[in-house]
Amino acid sequence: MNKNVLFVHTTGDWWESRYQYKQIPALKKAGYNVIHLIKDQDTSACVNCNFIKVSSKKIRTSGGLILLFKILKLKNTIIQICNIETLPLGIILSVFFRKKVFYDCIEDHYNSMLFSKTNYPKLLRKLFAVLVITLEKIADRTFVGIITSDPYIFKSHNLINNQKKMLFYNMPALRDFRKVRNLEVRRFDLVVLGSMSIRTGVLDVIKSIIKLKKENVFVSLKLIGDPFKDKELEAEIRKTLTENNINDQITITGEIPFYKVPIELSTCKIGIIPL
Repeated sequence: MNKNVLFVHTTGDWWESRYQYKQIPALKKAGYNVIHLIKDQDTSACVNCNFIKVSSKKIRTSGGLILLFKILKLKNTIIQICNIETLPLGIILSVFFRKKVFYDCIEDHYNSMLFSKTNYPKLLRKLFAVLVITLEKIADRTFVGIITSDPYIFKSHNLINNQKKMLFYNMPALRDFRKVRNLEVRRFDLVVLGSMSIRTGVLDVIKSIIKLKKENVFVSLKLIGDPFKDKELEAEIRKTLTENNINDQITITGEIPFYKVPIELSTCKIGIIPL
């Protein structure tokens, strides 16, 4: 059996914990040789990682097809598509070149296109959403397996046999929380957890703290994640903190591994999902 696996991961950072700390180590432990194909970025922090870097800016607009000949030269029979933008590439590899293609679907892309991509006009978002759902339906019919991140997405991929689907949560497991003791004193009033960008409402939470302060209500906020990866959000947060003198009310952990999330949450009273 061919023991070589290629991860095609052209959007996001190479150190995505789902791949570098979960899937790839598990595959290596099982005896597979894994190549991680990524967009060109600094990988000096990774030890014993097998990367292939691609610098083309046309990956998204070509549906990943610009990578076709590079991937065929690698002669991998097992390929995991990690991003929606390279689904056309995966479909071509599966249908015409008989590759065993898996798709890691970590998001409800249809509704994300409709309601989250607010920088595009509504009509364009609708067209993108229809295109996305069409590609995913074709993938269900042609790929050998689908990995999803929650039960709703698992169920929505209804054109592929359940035995070919895997539910792999994109969050800490419930068992991780059982080891955390219930603290009597919780230092932080509010907490926001997860990936953060200018469109996910984090800035609205910070601005609400400013409004409360003006009413002589002082609350503390912990941000579990890294809001400064989004440079637009970083600029707005730094400006807001400086102008309103609320630095002492905000704590930012930066990105942390899953196993530390329960401990960080245990120091907080109220969780907020601002998206």
